[in-house]
Amino acid sequence: MNKKLKTVLIVSFLILGILMRLQNINGLPIDAHPMRQTDTESVAYNFAFKNANILLPQASLIRPISNTDGYFFLEFPVYQYAISLIYRVFGWNLSAGRIFNLLLFIGTCFFLYKFIKLIFNEKNAIWTLFLFTFAPGSIFFLGHAFHPDVFAIFTFTLSLYTLVKWTKNNKSLRFLTFSTCALAISIATRPFIALFIPGILLFLYLKKIRRWVFAVYLFTPLLYGFWRIWQTHFPQADSSWENWVLDGRNQLFQLQVLKNLIFKNVIGEVMGKFTALFAGVGAISICFCREKNKWIIFYWLLTLPIYWFLVPNGNIIHQYYANIYIITFCILGSFGILTLLKVIKNKKISIIFIVIIALLVIYNGYRTSSYFFLSRVSPEHQLIAKAIGKCIPYDKKIVYLAINNSIPMSLVHRQGWVMGYWPTDVDTSIERILSMKKYGASYIVSGKDNTDISMIEWGELKKTMLEVCNSPFIRVLQFK
Repeated sequence: MNKKLKTVLIVSFLILGILMRLQNINGLPIDAHPMRQTDTESVAYNFAFKNANILLPQASLIRPISNTDGYFFLEFPVYQYAISLIYRVFGWNLSAGRIFNLLLFIGTCFFLYKFIKLIFNEKNAIWTLFLFTFAPGSIFFLGHAFHPDVFAIFTFTLSLYTLVKWTKNNKSLRFLTFSTCALAISIATRPFIALFIPGILLFLYLKKIRRWVFAVYLFTPLLYGFWRIWQTHFPQADSSWENWVLDGRNQLFQLQVLKNLIFKNVIGEVMGKFTALFAGVGAISICFCREKNKWIIFYWLLTLPIYWFLVPNGNIIHQYYANIYIITFCILGSFGILTLLKVIKNKKISIIFIVIIALLVIYNGYRTSSYFFLSRVSPEHQLIAKAIGKCIPYDKKIVYLAINNSIPMSLVHRQGWVMGYWPTDVDTSIERILSMKKYGASYIVSGKDNTDISMIEWGELKKTMLEVCNSPFIRVLQFK
C-alpha cells in the first residue's frame, strides 16, 4: 500500500468515527449512564463558575449527607478541570465540552497508532486504529460522553508512546518524563489502569532497560495515593459509599451473571462482536508468533479476570468499566485479522475480505453504539429540571424527593441530596427529611407524579414548612 492511499484510508475512517461521535453534540448529557455523566459535568461547571480549586471538586449530588460542601472525591479531576477552562473561555457550552472529548479521541488515535507501529509494525497499527475507532464502547465513551475514561485512555496511550520513544533514544529524559507523568495522571483518573504496570515493566525487562526506570514506573500510582490521603482531611466527605463497586464477588461464580458480563457487557456492548471475534483469533495466533513484545499484550489480556475479581459489581453493572481493555482487544484483533489475511493467498479475495471486515466492524459499531445514544431521561424529568432551575436560587441547597435520581438537579447545577439509604442519602421518613435543615438544606422539591413520597407524607411536610412553588412540574417547600 502506497503512502498516499494509506493516509487517505486512515483519514477517511477517522472522519467517519468522528461523525459517529458527533451524535447529540448539543444535547444534554442524558444518554447512557446519565447520572455519572451529569455528576462529571457538574464538577466541571462548579470549577468554572464556583470554586476553581482543583483539590476541592464539587458536584451537584451531595453524598454522604454530612458532605455539606458537595465535595466529589472520586477520581483526580484533571479531566473536569480541563473542561472548566473551556467553559471559562466559551461560557457554559456542552458542545464545546464534547469537542474537547473528540480532540482527546483524536490524540488517543495518534498515540495508539504510533505506539503499535513502533513495537509491532504499520499493518498492526492501522488495524488496531480501525478497530479502536469503531468499537461500540469507544464510539460513545471515548469521544462523546462526559466521562473521565476518555482522558484516562488518552494519557495512557501518550504514556505508552513516549515510553517506546524513550527506549529508542534513552539519552533523552524528556520522553521518559512525559511517559511517567502521563501514566501517573492516567492512574489517578482511572486507578485500575495500574493493572497495566507489570506489562510495562515486562517491556522494560525485554528491552534490558536500567533498573532505576522500573522503580520510576512502580511509583506512578503515588499521585492517586496522595489524592486519597488528601481526602482524609475531609472526613465528612468520605467517599466509601462508592465502594459498592468492589462487592459482589460471589456473583462471578454464577454462570448466568458471568455469561452476561462476558457476552453482553464486554463483547456485545463495549468491544463489538466482530472485534471480539478477531481478538479471539489474535489471542491464539499471537502465541505462535516470534515477536517478543507479544507477551506484554498477552499479560494485559490475562489481567482481565483479575480486574473482574477486584471490581465485580462495577464490571457486572456498568459497561464502561471495560473501557480500559478496549485497546488490548483491538491490538489482539489486529493480529487476528492479519492472521486470517495470511491464509488467503489470492489478492482479489484478500481485498474482498478486507472490505467485508470493514463493513461488518463499522456497521456493528454504529448499530450497537446507537443504544448508548438513546435518551435515558424522559421529557417530563427534563421539564422538572428546568423548573428547579427557575424556582431554586443557584446558591441554595435542596432535598430532591426522588430515590437515587439526582439528574434533574444536576442538569441545572443545583446542589442537594436525594432519597435513599441513610447516611449516604436521605432516608424516606419525614423525620429524616426535616432533619436536613441542619445540614444546610433550604428547600424540599418534589417532581411531577412523584411516587417516592405519598401525598399524606407531603401534607405532613407542609405543616412545618412554607410552600413557595406549585407549578405543573414541581412542588417546593421552604424551611422556615
